[in-house]
Amino acid sequence: MDYIGNCLFDAAENLGAWWHGLSERTQTVACVVLMVTLIAIAGLIEGTAPSGMYY
Repeated sequence: MDYIGNCLFDAAENLGAWWHGLSERTQTVACVVLMVTLIAIAGLIEGTAPSGMYY
């Protein structure tokens, strides 16, 4: 289990270093794309297109 934990920790460190190496604009665009994708997936799961009308 310790090996898996170390691998996950190393992967998180590498991802964080890569993320902080990106420009602020690139980080913003990546976040917007991720959010739109998650909303679209949520709409597919719900069975409707993402319309902004969630209740």
